[in-house]
Amino acid sequence: NPPFHAGKEVDMAITRTFITHSRSLLNPGGALLLVANQFLPYRALLEQSFHTVEILASNPGFIVWRAQA
Repeated sequence: NPPFHAGKEVDMAITRTFITHSRSLLNPGGALLLVANQFLPYRALLEQSFHTVEILASNPGFIVWRAQA
């Protein structure tokens, strides 16, 4: 669950950097699992770096993303 606050403002810069660089750190066939607040628009960020993006689980507050190159 990456941080997304800068004070009280939503700031996705840390998560954007994390997602962008995580692909290069994974072994072939590896996947990124990301737990996030439901309202954050991470699908588009994940799809920019990974070929496959899917939801593994969700509830009204959180979502679990799986992204694979």
